[in-house]
Amino acid sequence: MLIIISKLYFRYKYLLFILSMIFFLTMTFYKRNLFHEKYERSEFDYLLCINYNRLKIHIGGKYSVKIQSYDLFVIKRPTIVLATSYGAPPQFKSHLLLKLTDESGISGWGESTPLTKFTGETIPQIKLILEEELLPEIKGLDTTQIAEAHWLMNKKLPGNHAAKMIIDTAMYDLMAKELGIPLYQILGGKVRNSSKINRHLGIMSEKEAIEKAFFYKENGFTSIKMKVGDSVDNAVARVKAVRNVIGPECQLRIDANGGYTYPDAMSFIRKVYDCNLEMYEQLLPKEDFRGILRLKKETGIPVGADEAINSISDAIRYAEYHAADVFTLKLVKTGGLWPALKIAAIAQEHNIKCVVASTYDTQLNAAACLHLAVSLPNATIGNDLTCYATQPTQADTCHNLSGCSLTVGNEPGIGVRSLNEINL
Repeated sequence: MLIIISKLYFRYKYLLFILSMIFFLTMTFYKRNLFHEKYERSEFDYLLCINYNRLKIHIGGKYSVKIQSYDLFVIKRPTIVLATSYGAPPQFKSHLLLKLTDESGISGWGESTPLTKFTGETIPQIKLILEEELLPEIKGLDTTQIAEAHWLMNKKLPGNHAAKMIIDTAMYDLMAKELGIPLYQILGGKVRNSSKINRHLGIMSEKEAIEKAFFYKENGFTSIKMKVGDSVDNAVARVKAVRNVIGPECQLRIDANGGYTYPDAMSFIRKVYDCNLEMYEQLLPKEDFRGILRLKKETGIPVGADEAINSISDAIRYAEYHAADVFTLKLVKTGGLWPALKIAAIAQEHNIKCVVASTYDTQLNAAACLHLAVSLPNATIGNDLTCYATQPTQADTCHNLSGCSLTVGNEPGIGVRSLNEINL
């Protein structure tokens, strides 16, 4: 019998190998599909639908208010010049604002201030796409149909997250105003009243970094984020100097914006290891997934993923392989609050923390981010909502900044009454 089996094996070993590989790949694909399906559709969307139905009951059981019109505005403002490994941003930044109005005359607002190096989008491109492609698709939808809006937008165009986010946030703002409740109630309810926010240090001289860090600490900020990605020696000297100034009680994290190669990243980590950094964000380019994974496994450092997390698929990949400890959520790259909530749910299930970040935008989008930050159980570390500290007089909002703590207000919607240029 053994001789017969042995002969059969050697005769058909290649066939057996091929069949076993097909079985393995099939099971892997099936498992991955189940993983994707869990977050792409059934469970999460079902829970949100239950939440929306409860909101409908809250106002009498009938809720069918449709989006009737839309208007786009472009404003231009001076911005914070924060040098990164990408270089320094322009001194003035354009912001695209969207006003959605329902049948009863209530309006919701959204903002898109794109990061071209993240999504490849510009204001003129976004405006054209909105006017010709996306806004006609969502006109006439019930204001609660945010999932449907995303389905229609994704069917119409792939990507274009900076264009989709402005519709997403405007719909959320509009729905919350119609219901007379703050946005965080629609996002699942707040788990905390306020969010700790960071102050930023760009790539600058060591002397300037010391002066700014001391100023931030003296003004009550306990979380500082430093930009690196320049020469390793210069970055190390700057990090050590800032840690010495702010002391051990202040949280310090770094962000290279993908500016290092693997050898440089390893050199940097070894030299600042004793600085007790809270997070090492995006040391390597987002394309170098293998390098990021290897970096985490070999060093054990807390890894933050920013540029690398642009979609639900990205979040699933990083969660599956335990490639990051922190996800940075920027609405401009996720496509809005709806996908950001899904990414945060994936993160929470895998014990991954989230940092909610605005970009170079106004307090309008930063306020939407604040509502998200106070609603996420795993957004427990400092959030990048810096414009509230750097541009406090450019908007009228119901939110309050005290020291490094930004407290969410309770007015309906996002809670921004006006920008200097526009009454909302």
